[in-house]
Amino acid sequence: MSRPTKAWIFDQLTSLRTHYSGRNTSFDLDDQYYELMFRDRLGLPEEYKEDGIVLPTARDIVDAGTNHVATVFARFLRPMRGMGQEAQEQAEMLRKFDTAMFYRTKMEASISPWRVAARHACTYGMWCFESLYNERKLPDMPEKETDETDDEFADRMSIYDGELYDALPISIRAVHPRNVFPSINGDFMIIEESKTLLQAQSEWPQSNMKLMVSGVVMGGGNAGDGVVTGAGRSAVQVMYMDKFYRAIYVNQVSVLPTADAEGIVGHDYGHVPYVVGFSGLGNEDAVAKPEKQAVGLIRYLRPLLRAESFAYSVYNIVIKAHSWPITFVSGPGAAAIANIKLKFGKIYEKPAGVTIEDYVKAPPPDLVMQHMTYTNAVLSASGAPRSVRGLPEAGVRSGTDRAQIINKAKMKYDSILEQMQLCTSKVMANCTKIAERVIPEDFHLWAKSPDEEIDFRIDRKKIKHHYTTFCEFTSVSPEEEARRHADMMNLVKSGIMSSTTGRRRYLSHIDPEAEDIRVEAERLRLNPEVQQVMGSIVASVLAGEAARLMKIKQLQAGQTPGQPPDGAQTSQASLTMPGGAQELSAMKRPQPQPAQSPGVEQLLSSTVSRVAANQPPVQ
Repeated sequence: MSRPTKAWIFDQLTSLRTHYSGRNTSFDLDDQYYELMFRDRLGLPEEYKEDGIVLPTARDIVDAGTNHVATVFARFLRPMRGMGQEAQEQAEMLRKFDTAMFYRTKMEASISPWRVAARHACTYGMWCFESLYNERKLPDMPEKETDETDDEFADRMSIYDGELYDALPISIRAVHPRNVFPSINGDFMIIEESKTLLQAQSEWPQSNMKLMVSGVVMGGGNAGDGVVTGAGRSAVQVMYMDKFYRAIYVNQVSVLPTADAEGIVGHDYGHVPYVVGFSGLGNEDAVAKPEKQAVGLIRYLRPLLRAESFAYSVYNIVIKAHSWPITFVSGPGAAAIANIKLKFGKIYEKPAGVTIEDYVKAPPPDLVMQHMTYTNAVLSASGAPRSVRGLPEAGVRSGTDRAQIINKAKMKYDSILEQMQLCTSKVMANCTKIAERVIPEDFHLWAKSPDEEIDFRIDRKKIKHHYTTFCEFTSVSPEEEARRHADMMNLVKSGIMSSTTGRRRYLSHIDPEAEDIRVEAERLRLNPEVQQVMGSIVASVLAGEAARLMKIKQLQAGQTPGQPPDGAQTSQASLTMPGGAQELSAMKRPQPQPAQSPGVEQLLSSTVSRVAANQPPVQ
């Protein structure tokens, strides 16, 4: 692809705006219904519009779907490219890289990008992940000042090393689908976002861009020369990205400091660092309209949502109008009765000829409430059944029956979950490319997953263009985990799968090679023959210690023991002198020699060999 120009980029943006106009219009309507801002669409009479109530059913549907796209427990798997030790280390390092990038990004973000993407998927039927190298997260290396001592500079370098250890130079975020304009053939991506002037100024402080607020140019300069203005004090940022070039403009002013006259900068990514996903609830129609492909959970429920809120609003308006009693008084002296202040327990005299009549209004028809209830049932069946929202279902009599109903009901969200897993795999592949191609040096990465603590250094030389990764969002329920583990054990026992493969597939957070060694060591420790040999060794050591203590006791009693260790001659005088026995007891304790326990080492070696020969090693 040739080097783009500023004019070409904005021409492409204009064309893509037209192409995606229907999609963005649908997204705007989805926003209105999710934010419950459609009271004016209920069709209520003008005098009752202010009394209309919008029920939060749309939010319930979207939030239920978002909660079921659970990204809390993620497992990653990197296939081994080869069978040697190097391939094993490479796959394990990259698996840890994927896991750490996922959980570390969630920890550092104010809201998890995967949670935001899941909500976008359920609301609009589309989401987009952005993964970029962010050098601003790396601390600046300190330089020694002229009047600074070596100790002071060493302290600052120590602080720098600590900050560098914690720095994560790769940023992942979820971009709003309305701001995403992918090219038709996927060669480039344009992101158009609205920002406040303060955001634009803080993000690009080193650019020549001047920000005008209320007619005052911030940072000097003349108005009209690279000045960002706007009645709402906002700016529009356009980011262009292809495999080799990028550009960022704020109100059509280039803000990249190293850009050329057209605002274009080359980069080493080698890929477009954006991943777009769809919910799978849409359809690839004959004319390939984008709005038919990106479909959320409430796209085709809008009439039902309006009907439900309309029925409830009518019922509520009628109840409010007819709830307060109305009394009519007629006849001579009616005015005096109307001015009486009623008090409990007091008796009043009614003048002759005065008639008191209560006006009884008709209650709101039950048909209205029945209509609302039926509409809600249709909405629940189409959008979010009661079972997936934790509410009881009619006719459910047992826990097993309820579990089956929930599993069937949440199948509506399985397509979103599957596409989210695939997109996450692509995101981690892009992050691997950034770590290998863009980041200038190796870096540390630490994170805490639900079942693993990770803290290691990324060796970029070991990546070797290995970008294949698989992601799985698993359920955190104990029953599901027990089923998975039982599945693995049955496959291993039947010989269909080796234990190493089972650990890599079902227990990806465990190093399979290290675990094989631990299992083998545990098996040897528990083997009866090995325990017998170890018991013989312990008995030999205890016997030697008992003999030494007995010799000390004999010396203290004035008895003449046998020859001392190592053939050393000890006189009786030295033994009877004060402290003589203590000096002997303080001598180096004799270590068990092969002569003291004949054949112990040979027995241990032969036993271990026999056990290993009789029992096949862990596969």
